[in-house]
Amino acid sequence: MPTDTTTAEPVTVSAGEPGPTLAVELSNLSKRYGDVEAAKGVAFDVGPGEIFALLGPNGAGKSTTIETLRTLALPSSGTAKVGGFDVRRQPKAVPRRIGLVFQEQTLEDVFLHFTGRQILEDHGERVVPMAVRARAGRH
Repeated sequence: MPTDTTTAEPVTVSAGEPGPTLAVELSNLSKRYGDVEAAKGVAFDVGPGEIFALLGPNGAGKSTTIETLRTLALPSSGTAKVGGFDVRRQPKAVPRRIGLVFQEQTLEDVFLHFTGRQILEDHGERVVPMAVRARAGRH
């Protein structure tokens, strides 16, 4: 059972030396569903402030990788960190540190009954810091 240490400091990303925390760090990430290997050996880093797109053919493991980064699925092996927080050990700290833009098809399937404004507000509530919302008059 993972332990969530939301208030803990993010782990350092350099080999033994303190440094800036990567926004996303994947190392040899794999995910299996029974006999099916949905993602195999995925590895990449995204630096702070970078905009990142995950592209690839159908069946390449893109959705599985994103599900892991959003803590919707746990990796079978390897590591995944968002903002220095491990998706296994600190799952509650992760979703507030990652923003996603869904594919059009996903929006139609999942958010069929929501307006564009409602979708943006939902995502904004998760990623916009409290101080920004307070300044805007939304507590």
